Amino acid sequence: MRLTAGLALSRIQDGILLSSLRRVMTAPASRIGDYLQRRPFAGSLADADAIGGANVDGRPPEAAIYLKLQDGRIADAAFQASGCGYLIACCSALLEMCQGQTPGQCRALDQGRLENHLGGLPEAKRYCAELAVLALRNTLAKLPAKEKETACREEAA
Repeated sequence: MRLTAGLALSRIQDGILLSSLRRVMTAPASRIGDYLQRRPFAGSLADADAIGGANVDGRPPEAAIYLKLQDGRIADAAFQASGCGYLIACCSALLEMCQGQTPGQCRALDQGRLENHLGGLPEAKRYCAELAVLALRNTLAKLPAKEKETACREEAA
C-alpha cells in the first residue's frame, strides 16, 4: 500500500513539475526553461576547492555550490539545490556566468545581473536569484587563503 501511495505521489509531483516547466518555457525572452531542462553544473565536485551554500532560516529552499579553481580562475563548478525550478535555473545560470572568471569577478555578480541574464523572474520567485548569489558568495568566502591571494594578485595586474 505504501509503495502504491508513494508512486501516486511521485506521479503527481512529476505532473506538477512538467506543468510548471511548460509554463516557464513559454515565457517570452526567458532562459529559465532552458536552464531547468539542461541543468548544467548540477551535481557535486569531489575535488572542490570550496563548498558553501545558503538557505532560508536553516530550511529549504537551499543551494550548495562547489568551486574548483585553476590558475586563479573558476575552472569547474557544480551545485545542488533543494527547492523550485526557478532556484535550479538561477544556480545553473549563475555558475555558467562564473566559468573562467576570477573570484573577484564572481563576487561582483549580483541578483540584478542574474535576473537580467535569465530574462527576468516572477516577483514571487526573485528570492531564488538572491539565494543563488548568496550561496556563491558564501562559497567564495571559503576559498583557501592561497587561492584568494593568487586571485587578488592576478586581478590587480
